[in-house]
Amino acid sequence: NCLDVARSRRHGLCCLAHLLSALPKKVSEEAAANSRALARPVEAPQDVPVLAARLVACLQSSTERLGEIYCLATFLRNAPEHTVRQALAASQRLRDYGTAGFVQA
Repeated sequence: NCLDVARSRRHGLCCLAHLLSALPKKVSEEAAANSRALARPVEAPQDVPVLAARLVACLQSSTERLGEIYCLATFLRNAPEHTVRQALAASQRLRDYGTAGFVQA
């Protein structure tokens, strides 16, 4: 999983953009919007691999589009809102141009 091995915020953002671009656009957009409405966790942040594993399990058990949106929104609520917005924009660039515009450092 890309998110498991991301070593920087930039790499994590790129991974998140790829994840969002792999899902139907409407699912990504609705999940991002719903994540803003969900309460942010009050407990200490969980490790990304744990969150990613929960996302995968949730998506695999989901049988409907609304379930996918819920799974993704629950995952995205753990990220800062500006990161979700940036990843959503980058996912659209991936859909449109095949690249998110990230330059190798």
